[in-house]
Amino acid sequence: MSTGELRRAMGAGIAFVVLFVFGTFASLGPNIKDHDTPASAANQYLDYVSTSGHRTGLIVGAYALIVAGIAFIWFTQGIRRWGGETIVGGFVGALGVLGAGAMAAAGMTTAAVAGAMSLGNLPGPSSNGGDAVRWVMSMSFPFLFVVFGLVAAAVIGAIAIGGSRAGVIPKWLAYAAILGVLGGVFGAIFLPMVLPLLWFLVLAIVGLRGAGAGAGATPTPAQSP
Repeated sequence: MSTGELRRAMGAGIAFVVLFVFGTFASLGPNIKDHDTPASAANQYLDYVSTSGHRTGLIVGAYALIVAGIAFIWFTQGIRRWGGETIVGGFVGALGVLGAGAMAAAGMTTAAVAGAMSLGNLPGPSSNGGDAVRWVMSMSFPFLFVVFGLVAAAVIGAIAIGGSRAGVIPKWLAYAAILGVLGGVFGAIFLPMVLPLLWFLVLAIVGLRGAGAGAGATPTPAQSP
């Protein structure tokens, strides 16, 4: 893998983390409290999508998540080539595509109503449609924090094992992968998801430093045709 290719892949990794965080917070929707009744929550969702600025934020957040998914594919494919077949062959690359799909699905569900109203010029939901809006938008959470969280845990585990064997990542980063894996597994609690994102960010920075030192030009192990 050339130095330039490695730099671009690691740059995509940094972009993925930034876009993921931005897209997630832009897609959160109204702040529903534990003591809110179902009717109150439904009304808050109706009020939220009835505001042009909120709809714009949801649409922008959806685009950010989709682009983050594309960057994640680029990142994982670059990691695969960086370490050669030692990093579990095509396993990391395949998981990258699955993770990108989860991000795209999250973006589409959270912006489905907002996009239909702002871009499709469709009328907003009726006064009885708040529950439907709430459930459709809430589907983004399991896609991001369950599906992608588990994908991130698997990717981190594979990179930590294969990358340390290939000598492309330092031992301390391989050991820190334990926190990243746990954060992905327990991502449904929301806050632990910070750990895999930080791990990916540090990995990208390590890769960029390696590219600056010329490590990207090091030949990878031979692959069968």
